[in-house]
Amino acid sequence: MLFVITITLYPFIYVIGMSLNKNTLTSMDTIFIFPKDISLHSYKTLFSDPLLWKAYYNTIWYVAVGTVINVIMTMLGGYVLAQKRFFLRRKLNLFIIITMYFGGGLIPTFMLINKLGRQRCIRHVHALGYRKSCRPLRF
Repeated sequence: MLFVITITLYPFIYVIGMSLNKNTLTSMDTIFIFPKDISLHSYKTLFSDPLLWKAYYNTIWYVAVGTVINVIMTMLGGYVLAQKRFFLRRKLNLFIIITMYFGGGLIPTFMLINKLGRQRCIRHVHALGYRKSCRPLRF
């Protein structure tokens, strides 16, 4: 168990040690685990980059909007499928189960997004077939 913990934690400790060192020591690759000359210059550079904050905004946006949409759609679907008299109940349950176990995967989704021209659009995650007025992101 100690071996598994060690090989799991070592990469994290190594990256933190490398990030706390001066750039000259990091480029010479003389650091093993613990930093020799502590410097926060790497973190100053990282946090001064506006693209980092744009990435955080995108992450928070995807999580917030995606969660709201998924909860609403799950509630609506659960309500409809809970009705005993609904005539498509068995067929929709079968469709949901099959698509749940056999999804298309990451590569087909990426290819679909590229074909639709949505690779730099913030709304493509939530509605792949949305209208063409999608504003591209500037990097």
